[in-house]
Amino acid sequence: FANQKGGVGKSTLAFHCAIALCDAGAQVAVIDLDCGQQSLSYCLENRCRTARFLETELPMPRQVVLQKQNGAQLSQEIARIGSGCDFVIIDLAGQDSLVARFAIGLADKLVTPINCSTIDIDLLGRFHPLTGQLQERGRFAQLVNALNDARQSLGMNRADWIVVKNRVRSA
Repeated sequence: FANQKGGVGKSTLAFHCAIALCDAGAQVAVIDLDCGQQSLSYCLENRCRTARFLETELPMPRQVVLQKQNGAQLSQEIARIGSGCDFVIIDLAGQDSLVARFAIGLADKLVTPINCSTIDIDLLGRFHPLTGQLQERGRFAQLVNALNDARQSLGMNRADWIVVKNRVRSA
């Protein structure tokens, strides 16, 4: 779950995805790369506290906050807590970094939540105000495209990139 903008719901969607997969019987590992806020980790800890309070068992993923932010540590944690898991979910901080680029480059599926605002959309692309035609890729889209090109040059498939319109209100 990645977007260079904060506050778009990356951690919230990562949490719900992890819990839904666990509820479906999958083995899930979660790596929180936002060691500053640790929103995803706090949500999972609250779920554990709720389960203890209610004296019930709730399906939970394995989890870790990556304190040392580099590709080697990320690979090590994927191997350690991801061993035997069906899915490894990585929640990135809302900023560009080497470890974020490394994580995006590893991803088979990349989920990018956005809010319906010009600021959010500009990271993906600049669009003509009347026709809606893409005029140029935004900064984050350029990064994702470059990392997908690098994957292809190594003989890997391009990651599936899913952009999710988040916080949609019903009428």
